[in-house]
Amino acid sequence: MQIQIILAFLLIACFMGINSQRTDCDKIYKACVSCRNSKMNTTELNNLCRKQIRDVIWRNQTQCDLQRISCRNPCQKLNCRNIAKEAKMPPRRT
Repeated sequence: MQIQIILAFLLIACFMGINSQRTDCDKIYKACVSCRNSKMNTTELNNLCRKQIRDVIWRNQTQCDLQRISCRNPCQKLNCRNIAKEAKMPPRRT
């Protein structure tokens, strides 16, 4: 009985430890937006992606938007296609 309680306690402690290490991307985004210098120039990237990706309606992304997308998807490349997908840009009607 005591060993079960100890194992349950250790299991709960492990889950809490893992959960506390997760990055809070929305918290990082809010801190970025509140910064005065958050309007870093992403014009070139937006123009390039708008030319490359023609099947979605491209919405301009700020540096903070890109940081949040990258934070939420650390294993994906930060390319135009993935940015459009993660930013939920609407498809262009043809």
